[in-house]
Amino acid sequence: MITAIDVILSLGDEGKLSYGLKWYDSIGTARIVKNYWVESIDEDEAHGRCGFVYESGNLDLKGFAGNHIHLPSDSRVLNSPEYVMYFWICI
Repeated sequence: MITAIDVILSLGDEGKLSYGLKWYDSIGTARIVKNYWVESIDEDEAHGRCGFVYESGNLDLKGFAGNHIHLPSDSRVLNSPEYVMYFWICI
């Protein structure tokens, strides 16, 4: 089983980026989270309500209209996506 977080781990293993992960039992009003989250990529680090999110899937559905879902990247299983993209956002 390969998850979206494995993309970050593999790129780190290849020396193409550095990353930091953080385990969260809960986040805000979400009482049960129990997942790892990407806290930093290279010199960019999550802070406050800003951090990394990701999407993956078919290029025809790229963006918030199709592939962007709110699941921890260590729990979303990938099945031959055409792309995986992590990006910075503040909510």
